[in-house]
Amino acid sequence: MVANTPVRIAFIALVAVCCTVSTAKAQGPSHLPPQPALSESQAEPYSPGIALATPALLTAASVGAFAVGMSEDNGNIAFAGLVGMLVSPSLGHVYTGDYRGALIGAGLRVAGTGLVVVGAATALAGAFNAEGQDSDGDALILGGALTIVGGTIYSIVDAPYSAKRANKKRRNLSLSPAPIQGPNRRTGWGVMMQASF
Repeated sequence: MVANTPVRIAFIALVAVCCTVSTAKAQGPSHLPPQPALSESQAEPYSPGIALATPALLTAASVGAFAVGMSEDNGNIAFAGLVGMLVSPSLGHVYTGDYRGALIGAGLRVAGTGLVVVGAATALAGAFNAEGQDSDGDALILGGALTIVGGTIYSIVDAPYSAKRANKKRRNLSLSPAPIQGPNRRTGWGVMMQASF
């Protein structure tokens, strides 16, 4: 029963809020205290600059780690850099809660990596081919590399726009504390939802 305690508390809080809101009487604007103005951080919590800088800097660091790992023949550093290159560009979308955008960019980079691996395997198989036929490995490697670069550019360039979209969506729907009057004419606090379309 201890595991259900958070669920019970959340359910009781939800029921209390619903009961309070449903039994409250609406008051005219003259009975309400003035609403505090939203600070800039509350109005727009997602910074386009952070959404751009985070993936750009971490991607650059990942490329550097991959290059160092390859030049020093250190597989662990190279692998960490490779994983960072696949994940880091999407962090701007993750920051803003745009998981769809994060998955699109990461999916492109993973698909591109797959093409590079298949192309490398095909090129190696063609190199050992006794007939000396040209393989499609080079084209697969090039296509995969372009897909990786395209997915990376998409993720980094779209990240600040993702922050702007998230801020706009947040401005359109907001929850804030508001004074309400209950059935016994006592004033208390409830939740006010504002939406603009």
